[in-house]
Amino acid sequence: LTLTLTEGVLCIALLGYIYGGQILPLRRPQQFWQHTRQHLSFGLRGVLTGVMTEMNTRIDVIMLGLVSSDALVGLYSFAAILAEGFAQFPIAVRYNVDPRLGQYFAHDDRAEITTFARRVRRYFWPGMLALGIAASLAYPVVFLLISDETGLATSWLVFILLAAGHVLTAGYSPFNGIILIGKLPGWQSGLMLLITLSNIILNLLLIPPLGLFGAAIATSISAIIGTIGLVLVARVRLDVKL
Repeated sequence: LTLTLTEGVLCIALLGYIYGGQILPLRRPQQFWQHTRQHLSFGLRGVLTGVMTEMNTRIDVIMLGLVSSDALVGLYSFAAILAEGFAQFPIAVRYNVDPRLGQYFAHDDRAEITTFARRVRRYFWPGMLALGIAASLAYPVVFLLISDETGLATSWLVFILLAAGHVLTAGYSPFNGIILIGKLPGWQSGLMLLITLSNIILNLLLIPPLGLFGAAIATSISAIIGTIGLVLVARVRLDVKL
């Protein structure tokens, strides 16, 4: 209920900002039904992207919960939540990258995307590595502010493994929207399905022998698989070398 009410308040605020601020006129656009069909077609082909993205961040916790104690799942979840916060840095960069990609596609300047991607990687990869090291060093302090030393070493290693996955894929994460911007929503959904299935399979294989560490490794490997898929789809279907 809290989440629903929050989204409702946000929706009302955004409507006031967009239409009240004259960013967009509140009127029926020309060729309304034609635009509606285009949006529905695009959205239905890309709908799995959002569903799988949210689901993928919970697979490791859910599967751990089936075989582990609540205490161990709690240790893992704490590390996973902080690692998910760490992963917001590439998302923030993506919000600035996406408009540039839209401009390049609009002008069919795909070679410039390659140059732009290399420039982003040159600065963002070392930056994420530095942030990952800093976050890993700070993790015990945050953990001890909330709990005692019980399980600290285990949870700390889980965080490091999850953060390592985000660091390794950081050079390409800001370009996760390129397939949608390139008008291939079905391929984007397919890629997210691949990531989710690989995450499930890897968790099934690695949790029994490695426990919490297996779940963290599986999640990081699935992210790497997704990055490889992103690069391949961009090259084969969009003629873009990331």
